[in-house]
Amino acid sequence: MKSEYGLIEYFSRVFKPLDKKLLLGPGDDCAVFDLGGKKALLLTTDEMVEGAHFLMRFSSPELIAAKLVRMNVSDIYSMGAAKPAACLVSSGLNGRLPRGWVERFARALKRESLKFGMSVAGGNLARARELHFSMTVIGFAEKKRIVRRTGASPGDLVYSLGTMGGSRAGLELLVKNLAGGKPGERLKNFFWRPPLFPREARLLSGFATSMLDNSDGLYKSLGLLSGLNGVKVRVELSERFADKALLSWCAETKKDWRKYALAGGEDYGLLFTVSPGNERRLKNTVPACYKVGEAEKGKGVFIEGYDGKIEAFEHF
Repeated sequence: MKSEYGLIEYFSRVFKPLDKKLLLGPGDDCAVFDLGGKKALLLTTDEMVEGAHFLMRFSSPELIAAKLVRMNVSDIYSMGAAKPAACLVSSGLNGRLPRGWVERFARALKRESLKFGMSVAGGNLARARELHFSMTVIGFAEKKRIVRRTGASPGDLVYSLGTMGGSRAGLELLVKNLAGGKPGERLKNFFWRPPLFPREARLLSGFATSMLDNSDGLYKSLGLLSGLNGVKVRVELSERFADKALLSWCAETKKDWRKYALAGGEDYGLLFTVSPGNERRLKNTVPACYKVGEAEKGKGVFIEGYDGKIEAFEHF
């Protein structure tokens, strides 16, 4: 079977938009429909599958609900001046699951959705061998302030919001049933409740040339940015990329934090590009951001001073 991105490229060719109101189809964080006037409708979907994204032995209904909501609304925010409005949730459940577990999941899903101003509008139930939970989010955006994955040019600067690698380390601790000390609790929280940046995304929509959420690890996400924009991305790694908990845990366990940042995934921070002329504006507007690298003529991703193996997650 093709790689995940290879399949997405194929689907993008097969499912060419037929409706002129579909402004943006497969290949970005959200599909975008023109509503007329100043607004656009956003649609995105993602899911959690037992065995691929979580194991029941370290999961609770509350934690699964928290992550399911965040991994979906992250796509909405990455489009710029956008916000979620409602969602549909489909669940594949097995007969071994107690009714009380399902009721706890439903209550948690409502609480977590309301934190982001989103209503649960419906969904579907089915019997399944492995548990899985799928969410489709409907959102709205200011049409002229939508930021796509495409739009970067050679010379643009690559910046990020949110640290990298914490979620991957947290998952490793959960899978191996390790406490990880004080840093471990924070790393596990990065996995279950990744921080999102709706306010900053709205501010960036005024001048970012491209943007996406960092859901696949820095190396893979930048590879996507490179391929879609026809640029080479040169990266200078810095400890600024990592949370102090990851740096501390890696120092204690003699692990390389760069491996987690580059190939981690599920951090859900924002990766974006700006023109050099807007760098001062960026630092004044979004002071928490930090520079990742630069876009140049060429293709691919080049990591300065790193020759280690990068094993990015692949579904297939």
